[in-house]
Amino acid sequence: MPADHGVRSLQGVVRWRAPDGVERFLLFDSSPEPGMLLFSAAEFHAEERSGVPAPAYIKRPYASPPGLPVGPVPRPHDLYQQYGGDPVVVHLGGQTCDRCLFVGGLGEQPTPRPRVDAVLNLSEDPSAWASANDTYPADRWITKGEGRAGMSVDELVAEAEWVAKRLQKGHSVLVHCSAGFNRSVTVCCATLVLLEGLSAEAALDRVREHHPWARPDAYHWLRLCWLARQQEA
Repeated sequence: MPADHGVRSLQGVVRWRAPDGVERFLLFDSSPEPGMLLFSAAEFHAEERSGVPAPAYIKRPYASPPGLPVGPVPRPHDLYQQYGGDPVVVHLGGQTCDRCLFVGGLGEQPTPRPRVDAVLNLSEDPSAWASANDTYPADRWITKGEGRAGMSVDELVAEAEWVAKRLQKGHSVLVHCSAGFNRSVTVCCATLVLLEGLSAEAALDRVREHHPWARPDAYHWLRLCWLARQQEA
């Protein structure tokens, strides 16, 4: 394997404890090729290498997002039946709205269309109540990628502005992707950045209040941080 192969560059790690008590780790590399890196260890030790130290420089288009919070993950079935996702609190025009923005994945969706005014679908698949050739007039279905193929800053702003404009009109919006883990979360965070001037960290904390498994990937996180700093300037 070449020294500069993408599989050698680890972008991030997700850690969780399964019901059987075993701790598991999911590692993300930067290789565009399909493949698998497998290793296991009970412990590790750092050792000094012999020879003259070589300088190392890091230049990367990604940044590690904050780790997932520890604790149970609620699954409010009744809420999903009504809105298709978890609520995201928005402060808009001096008002606090806790039932205007929702985030989720396909697994949380009811078969009948949820009670929201508009839906933004970022997934490869249609919403649970729609078909590949049938989208409600108020809804938007535009597939976005992840990792290196993820949304650029311009794309992220465009989707967040689409959501923000509807919220400013008093409409309710559901943003969803496939798993409700990365793409939909990133757009909801960007929406909060644009509407409230929050930092990327504060926006993610807000989304995690009711959607604790929210975690933008390392590429999306860097773009969120950049967007938030541009808003501060």
